[in-house]
Amino acid sequence: MGLCHSNTSTASSKPPSKRIARHKSSSSDATGGGGGGLFGRGGSNQWRKIRSSKNEETVVIHDPTPLAAAILFRQQMQNNSGCGEDGAALAAALERHTSSLRYPAAAKAGKKTPSSRSSSSRDRSLTDPLLHSCPPLNKLDDVETSHFVLVHGGGFGAWCWYKTIALLEGSGYKATAVDLTGSGVDSFDTNNITSLSHYVKPLTDFLQTLVDGEKVILVGHDFGGACISYAMEHFPAKVSKAVFIAATMLSNGQSTLDIFSHITDTKELMHQAQLFIYANGNENPPTSIDLNKSLIRDLLFNHSPAKDVALACALMRPMPFAPVLEKVVLSELNYGSIRRFYIETAEDNAIPVALQRRMIVDDESGVEKVPLISSIGTQDTMGPAHIINRGVQKPFSALQPLLHSTGICHRLALGFPVSSNVHQIDGGGDEGSRQGSDPAAMTTVVPTSEEDPALAVVRFTAEMSWADAGPEVAEPQVSRLCIEAQECMIGGRWLDLVSLMLTSADLVFAKASEKDLECIFTIISNIVKKPESLDQVHEIAELISSKIVQQPNEKPLLRLKILFNLYNLLDNPYSRFIVYMKALNLATNAKVTEHVLPSFKKMDNFLKEWNIGVKDQRELFLAISNILKEHKGHTKESFKFLTRYLATFSGDDTQTMNEAKSAAVNTIIEFVKLPDMFQCDLLDMPAVAQLEKDAIYAPVYQLLKIFLTQRLDAYMAFEASNSTLLKTYGLVHEDCITKMRLLSLVDLGSKESDRIPYSVIKDVLQIDVNEVESWVVKAITAKLFNCKIDQMNQVVIVSYAVERVFGPKQWKALQTKLETWKGNIANLLSTIQANKIVDDGSQAMQGAMIR
Repeated sequence: MGLCHSNTSTASSKPPSKRIARHKSSSSDATGGGGGGLFGRGGSNQWRKIRSSKNEETVVIHDPTPLAAAILFRQQMQNNSGCGEDGAALAAALERHTSSLRYPAAAKAGKKTPSSRSSSSRDRSLTDPLLHSCPPLNKLDDVETSHFVLVHGGGFGAWCWYKTIALLEGSGYKATAVDLTGSGVDSFDTNNITSLSHYVKPLTDFLQTLVDGEKVILVGHDFGGACISYAMEHFPAKVSKAVFIAATMLSNGQSTLDIFSHITDTKELMHQAQLFIYANGNENPPTSIDLNKSLIRDLLFNHSPAKDVALACALMRPMPFAPVLEKVVLSELNYGSIRRFYIETAEDNAIPVALQRRMIVDDESGVEKVPLISSIGTQDTMGPAHIINRGVQKPFSALQPLLHSTGICHRLALGFPVSSNVHQIDGGGDEGSRQGSDPAAMTTVVPTSEEDPALAVVRFTAEMSWADAGPEVAEPQVSRLCIEAQECMIGGRWLDLVSLMLTSADLVFAKASEKDLECIFTIISNIVKKPESLDQVHEIAELISSKIVQQPNEKPLLRLKILFNLYNLLDNPYSRFIVYMKALNLATNAKVTEHVLPSFKKMDNFLKEWNIGVKDQRELFLAISNILKEHKGHTKESFKFLTRYLATFSGDDTQTMNEAKSAAVNTIIEFVKLPDMFQCDLLDMPAVAQLEKDAIYAPVYQLLKIFLTQRLDAYMAFEASNSTLLKTYGLVHEDCITKMRLLSLVDLGSKESDRIPYSVIKDVLQIDVNEVESWVVKAITAKLFNCKIDQMNQVVIVSYAVERVFGPKQWKALQTKLETWKGNIANLLSTIQANKIVDDGSQAMQGAMIR
């Protein structure tokens, strides 16, 4: 968890206002063990301070132990057949966790004491329902180690990794989650932890048990970052790589408190949530930090399901404070020799993204820039590269599950459109990563072998293309293509390289699995980050996107993902626009347009970013309008984009204006058909006005004019001579009459006097007098005007009516009204001022008389 404090980082700074003091507990103080080791942290758990006269006495009130809570939760899951996939996985994880070996607090003389940890490294059934939608991954032969050791953050325990463990083990990897001292099922009192080495002892004990030559991948979350840094310094030969997930990544001689002293704008939520526990008395520094359970969801679990929040409330424990103050010693020889990766989470409320980036920048080894892309689904990998992704359905690479579901404590912003960045920290480079934006989420390619990912793609696709030719023919061809790819890379001929990689794209799409295809095109798309020339980048983007849309009916959703990935890799706004248009065309041709609908809500922001010309705007608006038209409930939105399309035609040549005629006719017909649209500005648009003198479309323009400026009698006369035209455009005569009656009633309210007799309404709407009131009610319901009905005098008194069109005449009327209101207000102010003078004079006279 993050820390809130003053800008100074010394322990002697003014203590926070929230204090919870308590006496040192004996073994009888807790229900399930000594000290505070098994204090439950459910929603009802509260630390309370009880005062007596002069001396301050403190009593700890706590719920049942988290171990008992876990057992009950597991039993509930087993008894509930409808608990769902995550529930079944959680029950299985808890079964393994609570049945793990429990080790004594101190070792016997001459014997090593195993670490207190969960048994998550035991074999797990791959039929775990959590993995039903996540097919097992192909284990990579060239990965140095497949054993992940997961280290929780402050206040958490090994239990928080249960989803990640399921994903990793289901993918063929080994996963071990460790309970640090005083965390999870470890029974030690958190308030008695006095150093970082003491806190990390279960992790270092575990590393000591590894045989010579065996290495693991350390993964630390939150304060777990400082813990794995300590382990890396003391056991460099046991660690292959280290992954920091929104974690404290310290520099030599730095403490975690030093890290948080850089925050100058800590969120108020963190201040409210932290509760400092003073087990040694208020005159001494705090011994641990707890969290207010009522705020835990917003602070740490803002993207987690409710059941995970409930589990965390039951199992979270205080975090020891002494390790936070300790400055670590990290050498380049030990700690600096291990490859490090940092996963940045953009919506983290405990460790803000600005602080995460500062730690990356401050790392003495430097940060190697890793290109970021976006995905609306999942990312997979192939060959020697790992794709790290915030996907929401299935994992692919070894690190994928860390972003897919870092236990329930992930605080990773899973889902569209929030981003999470991954930085490789490996000796040199600049800070690195560009934040992604809509329409998708972030993904990163992280190399984990010596072969370049692009070369691996060339090799893989070449082998697939020549697989049927036999090894004697295939091997020379594969070698030739790989050599050609290397020459392109050495010469910086990136466009040629992409062209080479796309040569067999159609064949690869037919033969490769979706996860391999997504990986292939992720790596291909990343090449747009290579050229320095924006023109070359644009050519590459067009080449890739054009290839993707060639076979729209073959795996269309995957193709759409690839295009969105490419979109977010691009820095050039116009290149982004081109790829977005390709995505719209693909969605339209493949009939999967429902996947692009959400992006239309942000179209104004996109237009500001793209800054495209009129011609491109026309193409965009027309495409969006056609897509929306195909979806029920989006007719009005379609009409609005169609009018935006027509608005771009002004002062163009005749040939260009002729291009808009068809759209203008369609817009008029749509307006007439829409039963709840009574206003528009089509008459003033040049693209529409040109129809008035057109030999073919003049009647359509006349129909629009009737609906916007005339009454029912004009429409009836038009229909009598143009009934065939109405049928041609799919207009229903009865529906048109209904709409014209409402429009005629509005016209009466805006042009006649404020009092409209029933008889006038009857004649204009061509109805019986007993129907007048029902039509008035319909107009009120449609919010066309406000009025009162005087049944005794059979008069409708109108106070407000909408305008069907808003042209110069309406602007003039509005000006007149505003001037009238201005005059009335001025008269009112004059009257008030005059009365005030009179009152002041009267009071003065009364005062004089009294004196």
